[in-house]
Amino acid sequence: MEKQLSMVGALNLRLSATHALPTVSSYDIALAAARIYASGEYEGQKVRNLQRKFPKRADITRYKDQLLSVGVLQQNKHFPPEVWRMTGSPFDTPSDIICSLDPFCYISHLSAMEYHGLTDRIPKIVFVTTPSLPEWREAAQRKMERDYGDLYSEFKESDLPTIKNHTIKSIGRTVINVHRSKAAILGAFVSTRERPVRVSSIGRTFMDMLRNPELCGGMNHVVDVYSSSVSSYVRLVVDEIDRNGSQIEKVRAGYILEEICGIRENSTINSWVKFSQRGGSRKLDPAGDYWPKFSDKWCLSINIGREE
Repeated sequence: MEKQLSMVGALNLRLSATHALPTVSSYDIALAAARIYASGEYEGQKVRNLQRKFPKRADITRYKDQLLSVGVLQQNKHFPPEVWRMTGSPFDTPSDIICSLDPFCYISHLSAMEYHGLTDRIPKIVFVTTPSLPEWREAAQRKMERDYGDLYSEFKESDLPTIKNHTIKSIGRTVINVHRSKAAILGAFVSTRERPVRVSSIGRTFMDMLRNPELCGGMNHVVDVYSSSVSSYVRLVVDEIDRNGSQIEKVRAGYILEEICGIRENSTINSWVKFSQRGGSRKLDPAGDYWPKFSDKWCLSINIGREE
């Protein structure tokens, strides 16, 4: 008689093979189960006692309890409801876990600066960027359609778990600072090769320093990082700011790149001068007070360093 797999055995094999993440959610279990139900097998081995072609919510609850009882999954008091630790996963840092819990987020700001070797500050907080709620929901809908593929109509009519948008303030003792942004779009991050971590690209990281200096160690630190490191990434940084930066971000970048970093004769940077506004009260550091030290070319109060 042909040896057949139990459903829990098949789920364990499928999750281990296709889900290289430190967390498993009810949605993940349901998706894996739906694929096994549809085929009636896993990797050529029949799965016994499948009486339907699509699972129900009660089935997923039962399988979750069985996966917990055999040690494939573990409870973790720091995880949101309906999320468990994948016992065999080697990934356990807060960055690994947050990128597993939120499939659309990426490590950003000071945490990305530290990852890319741009700062010697070691943040005690993990800074994360994720899409705004409407964009997040749209991304989740698209992902569920992709995940289920030819089974999506059955999924849509079922009561199976969907992708949840969890509110995550900390993982263990590590505080998670979640920044929601409409700019959290494809291309803003890169995936790492050996870990389930996504991190803002070099260009986006430098642009974020100007967009949210308060999340990047403050504007004085931002200017120091530009001065010490941007020369290695000029094209990437200028292209990112030119495509996705606001007018004031281009003005601030133009001043820093030209006057502090000494990058001149760059036609793209020169084109940003048109965004300067004479007679205004723009400041290099948006959080600082207005200082009389002024850039005539970029129409900025240079309110960093020491006031003159």
